Amino acid sequence: SQLDRKDEAIKIFQDVLNLDPRYESAYIGLGNIHQEEGKMSLAAAEFARAVRFNPHSVAARNNYAVALVKLGNYVDALDETIRILKVQPDHNTSYRRLAKLLAHLHRFDEIITHLVEALKLFPEDAFLIHELGKAYDHTKEPELALKYLEKAHRILPEHRHIPLTLSKVLHDTGRIEEAIDKLTDIAHANLGDHGIWSNLLMLHQYTDKISREERFELHRTWAHHLEALTEPLLQGPLQESDRERPLRIGLVSADLCQHPVG
Repeated sequence: SQLDRKDEAIKIFQDVLNLDPRYESAYIGLGNIHQEEGKMSLAAAEFARAVRFNPHSVAARNNYAVALVKLGNYVDALDETIRILKVQPDHNTSYRRLAKLLAHLHRFDEIITHLVEALKLFPEDAFLIHELGKAYDHTKEPELALKYLEKAHRILPEHRHIPLTLSKVLHDTGRIEEAIDKLTDIAHANLGDHGIWSNLLMLHQYTDKISREERFELHRTWAHHLEALTEPLLQGPLQESDRERPLRIGLVSADLCQHPVG
């Protein structure tokens, strides 16, 4: 069984470490097993031992950083990620993690400093370009934000997060119709995406590009899909409850036009 194989692997790694307590790969192997089992504290401890015995191991530090992120220890995870980049400056995965960690810690100026350098190595990495655009948005530099967000969108036009961020900055700078166009391009291919549709319906309140009737039909399109998603959830006890019971409903638009449901 899979459990027996894991137990056998653990025993092999432990036997190896009895012979050579400095064998880095054995600690990484044990850490990976603990990680698969969801035992992140044990996994992090094994990865930390691997790092202690081989401080220059990118694999050991990368596994350790990932475990620290999963444990919610973002500051130490950031420190480990920076150490990786000192050992291997072209480690793409670490730049991606660095951007996310710095954003979580609201250190947007540092994101800009690191990612400007990273893009010299990875000029077509849409993820890094997107993160840099978001950082410029947070530092209130909309023109730079748009420069990088539009580049990321050109590289990955079907990616859902990029047009969402791009439409937000376009909206903030008064370019409402462009923001609508960016979301419209992906909305019908992502009917289940609450974020895209909520933003699209909201943006249509600020333009006369479409009529009230067309706006209503957009709401209806989303509502029909939402109904299809939620209908299975309404089977059973909810349907059998007292139909005379007053039902309290919040966040419902009275006109489905001026105040869309988000």
